[in-house]
Amino acid sequence: MTYYLINIENSDFIKIKDKLILGRKSSCDIVLKEDLVSGRHYRFHVTERFLMLEDLDASNPVQVNNQEMGSKSRIRINVKDKLKIGSTEFYLSDKEPSDEVTYKSMVLEKVKIHETFDSDLDYEQHQSRWHEEVSKKKNEIVKIQKKLNKVTSSKDKMQNLKNQVAELETNIEKLQSRIGETKNYSQEELVEKISLFSEKIKYYTEKRDQLFAIQTLASEKEELKAKKKSLMEKLGELSEEDLDKQHHELSKIYNTEVDALSKLNEKLKKS
Repeated sequence: MTYYLINIENSDFIKIKDKLILGRKSSCDIVLKEDLVSGRHYRFHVTERFLMLEDLDASNPVQVNNQEMGSKSRIRINVKDKLKIGSTEFYLSDKEPSDEVTYKSMVLEKVKIHETFDSDLDYEQHQSRWHEEVSKKKNEIVKIQKKLNKVTSSKDKMQNLKNQVAELETNIEKLQSRIGETKNYSQEELVEKISLFSEKIKYYTEKRDQLFAIQTLASEKEELKAKKKSLMEKLGELSEEDLDKQHHELSKIYNTEVDALSKLNEKLKKS
């Protein structure tokens, strides 16, 4: 079954679907820009047999047939039930609204007005005054709405400030708890100890740098010693006497070859 939520004042309507959410936030399926409507006000649940209305913890709960819903409650609603959402009144229907429905609503409203007077003459006499009263009332409502918006904005700002104060108080308590876990010092003692430990840090930092420098020099020394050892081993593999002998033999061979080459050159010239 299909259901419709119809505005009693202007006959505007909303087609209801399962899980439909109405509220002031832009993320809602239907957005109602009204201060008396919460960010997420309520949700519909549509089944094959009936329709349920769920309150989403609204600050100003929906009124069903002039009875306010409980916070976070879920109730069954029926066709022709009247729902007041914020300051707007609707009624529930299972028929799609049409011009005929709008016209009938206007006729019924006029009949209700006539019931408060003894004749049409009384109605005509008071009609002008009604229009004036309606105009005045609308102006008053606009002024009240502006004041209400201003107060709401101030309340939001105040709540924001309260939240910030509460957060600061929580942080202060946490810091106080941490301070309480350590030894208590006066402000003068803290300044003195910070200065003392700063000097110690500077002294040990210099010592550390000196040790790093010594460590670097020691590493370089070990590298040089290793190179020296390697060279000494290579020198140990060589014999000076053997070198002299090899040098003498190679020199003798060299000289012999040079003489032979010289003789060949002379023969070439003679020939």
